[in-house]
Amino acid sequence: MSLLSFIKLGPILSRRLSIRKCHNVFGIKDLIQQERLDNFTVSPLTVKHFDMAVEVIKKYYLHEHVLVRARNMNLSNDRAVDEYIISLLKQGNSLFVKASDDSVAGVCISFASSPIDAKNLRNYAFYRQDPNTKDFLYFTAKLQETPNLWQVFSQQKVFEIKMLTVLPAYRRQGLAVMLVEKSKEEAHDQGYSVIRMDCINQYDVKR
Repeated sequence: MSLLSFIKLGPILSRRLSIRKCHNVFGIKDLIQQERLDNFTVSPLTVKHFDMAVEVIKKYYLHEHVLVRARNMNLSNDRAVDEYIISLLKQGNSLFVKASDDSVAGVCISFASSPIDAKNLRNYAFYRQDPNTKDFLYFTAKLQETPNLWQVFSQQKVFEIKMLTVLPAYRRQGLAVMLVEKSKEEAHDQGYSVIRMDCINQYDVKR
């Protein structure tokens, strides 16, 4: 091959090599992403996990909640919020994800609701003394009942993904999506045909 021919073929060969290189890089990224997810395990939240779940939800989920941020609320002064979260957990539809070293990476609280649940929460909020707690619970009850999905879809219960958070150190790895997908599977397995998830912070919108 002459030097002139090599010069002419150079750009073509260069483009081909670049294409192959890009393909390999994307392939490696996919493998790395899958490998990362394989290092995590999704498990049901049971009674022994309740304290952990409440702590994680209050520290990360509530801290980033749109109403809490807008009103600069402090929800740590009234255990009524803890009791509300535990009442959701007791239904047994919640999950958490842990890393290979057993450290908690995220929590997803789900609850199959009926119309009476929003009314009960409103009544519960009425008797709270702390104004921040009262407003937060009223807001949550109003948000739950406003679409009236039970009537819209003619369902006795609606499966709600109510509170979802991933600890900052584990974000941007697909764990929130993993928790949502697993929750949807659980809902379908139990026969629920309507699944609801409200976007209450900047991270929920991305999911």
